[in-house]
Amino acid sequence: MSSLTVQDQTPEIEVIDRKPTVTLASSGPAGPPGAAGDIQNQTRTYVAASAVGGGRIVRSSTVTDVEHADSSDAGNMHNTIGLTLAAASGGGNVQVLIEGQSVDVSWAWTVGDPIFFNTSGVLTQTAPATGFYQAVGHALTATSVLIRIHAPIRR
Repeated sequence: MSSLTVQDQTPEIEVIDRKPTVTLASSGPAGPPGAAGDIQNQTRTYVAASAVGGGRIVRSSTVTDVEHADSSDAGNMHNTIGLTLAAASGGGNVQVLIEGQSVDVSWAWTVGDPIFFNTSGVLTQTAPATGFYQAVGHALTATSVLIRIHAPIRR
């Protein structure tokens, strides 16, 4: 029979109390404002499930297909995608602005106010009275909007 000898080999640990030193300094005067940056548009191509108009808010109807968003259909209020950049026939490709700036000289928006959509995806600055409402952007100028989809709110 063999024997085994075990020795206590617990290492010694030395604790050194080190506290960080923080030096507060006052800040200098603010510098001049930087140049305005360009708004980077984010677009994606989808298939129109049925004919869609240009400049309309669309929602996903499948993973790859879109159709006009409808503010009265609260069952689909979480499917809003963005703004069509041109009209498309059913089955055709349609470019959708997910986020970014769109300009249309026929618009006459109130600058700074939110943009919503109605029952056929048409942009409006009047929140729908029934169904749900969802700000999809705001007016930068009378003829341009910044599309940025916000969370929907049920009526």
